[in-house]
Amino acid sequence: MRIFNRILIAILIITALTLAAGWTYQRVAEHLDDQRYPPPGQLFSVDGRLLHLHCRGTGSPTIIIEQGIGGPSIDWNAINDRMAVTTRVCDYDRAGMGYSEPAWRPTRAGDVARNLHALLAAANIEDDLVFVGWSAGGLYAREYYRRFPERVKGMVLVDSPHEQSLERMPPQPSNQANLDRLMRNYHLAQLAGCD
Repeated sequence: MRIFNRILIAILIITALTLAAGWTYQRVAEHLDDQRYPPPGQLFSVDGRLLHLHCRGTGSPTIIIEQGIGGPSIDWNAINDRMAVTTRVCDYDRAGMGYSEPAWRPTRAGDVARNLHALLAAANIEDDLVFVGWSAGGLYAREYYRRFPERVKGMVLVDSPHEQSLERMPPQPSNQANLDRLMRNYHLAQLAGCD
């Protein structure tokens, strides 16, 4: 029994040391990345976390870029730079994305709209807004308009779904039906000599 206890204690110590080493490595790597790749814009405190906003160009209205799910603000840099020749263009990272600090709970569309409104106020952006909503960003742009219609003067939606898309789509086949279809296609491809 003593040998078993010693082995168990050794495993626990090794596990704790491995976790501590991983945590330390992650923190050091994040710090080095922050120094090597600083945010191109500014960080503003919104709802207890820092959110990244990058504006360029001058003029009004201000174009606000709403990225799709998983898209950081830098995704559209080349396009934003071209639009900035005409007017001010601002892209930002939602909580937990890009250069912004993490969100500690799921972020709903209403939260995104409120956070963006507070971010724009913190950055003293008070002129009219035109949204460019890409993919799920279109849902967030429409939610912002629903809550703050007086600020929004226009909107461009790029491959954006409608809020009722899931309700209007026909039911999806079960996972088993999808698996059966994939296996049938795989066997047909093998019979045809495809890899």
